[in-house]
Amino acid sequence: LPWMSEPVLQQSWLPPFDQLYKVNVDGAVFKARNESGVGAIVRDANGLVVAALTKKIHAPLGHLEVEAKAFELGLEFAKDVGLQEFILEGDSLNVVRALQGLSLSPVSVMPSIYGIQSSTHDVRKVLFSHVCRNGNKPAHLLAKHAISIVDFVGWMEENPCFLEQALHH
Repeated sequence: LPWMSEPVLQQSWLPPFDQLYKVNVDGAVFKARNESGVGAIVRDANGLVVAALTKKIHAPLGHLEVEAKAFELGLEFAKDVGLQEFILEGDSLNVVRALQGLSLSPVSVMPSIYGIQSSTHDVRKVLFSHVCRNGNKPAHLLAKHAISIVDFVGWMEENPCFLEQALHH
C-alpha cells in the first residue's frame, strides 16, 4: 500500500538510546533585521541538559540555510563539549535526509551538508535524526533567543531559565 511507505515521523523528543548524547538544533530567521539565529541543546540519556548554546548570525539566510547552519553549529558545539558519540537531531526533514544520504541535498545548502558530513570524521559516531517541530521546542526557543543577544551565549550544566517549561513538556 502506498501510504505504508511513508516513514513515521517522530512527534516528541525522546531520550537517546545506548547512553549516547542527543544534540537538538534549530534555526530562526529574523527577516526584518536581516539576521538569523541558531540554537543547540545537548542532553544525556536521562534527558538532563549538559550544555546549551544560542548564536546570532549576522546575515540574511533563508529557512533551509539557517537549518543547515544549525546542524553545522550543533556538530561543532558537540565537539567543543567533548562528545564522541551522539545523535544530531533537528526538525528540517530536507536537511536530515540529505545528511543521512537518503536524498539529494538542495543546492542552496550543499556546501553546508558536505562540510557537516566531512566534519563527522573527527568523532566516533554521529547519527542524524529528524523530530517534528513539536519535539524540538527547547532548540527552537534557543534559536529565537538569538534575536536578543549580540553574538553567542552558552550554558554548561544549567538550563537557561526561558527553557524550563519547554523541557518538561
